[in-house]
Amino acid sequence: MASRRRYHSAIAITTNLPITTSLKPPHMQITVLYFARLKESLKYSTEELQLPEGVDTVAALMQHLASRGDAWQTMFSGQQAIRAAINHALVGTEAVIKAGDEVAFFPPVTGG
Repeated sequence: MASRRRYHSAIAITTNLPITTSLKPPHMQITVLYFARLKESLKYSTEELQLPEGVDTVAALMQHLASRGDAWQTMFSGQQAIRAAINHALVGTEAVIKAGDEVAFFPPVTGG
């Protein structure tokens, strides 16, 4: 059986074949804030960051940031104690990051 074609806006559409698309979801964008010694060492206070595929937890984000090398590796590879918050709530490294989140990193603080 011959396929039937319709032409619309110079695009041929074959009517007897399924149309499939494989669109990847856009990368997730978040805001990252750095405080205290992180801000001083990294020379950043805030940045908008497009997360690569697979970076969806605080631990994965820390590993991603450590891969920048130098001071980033020192701060985020586990050599320094760092706390994290997502949208102003303290979280552990297993916390899931979603598009639009604000993730803050800071050293542990003590009070008296």
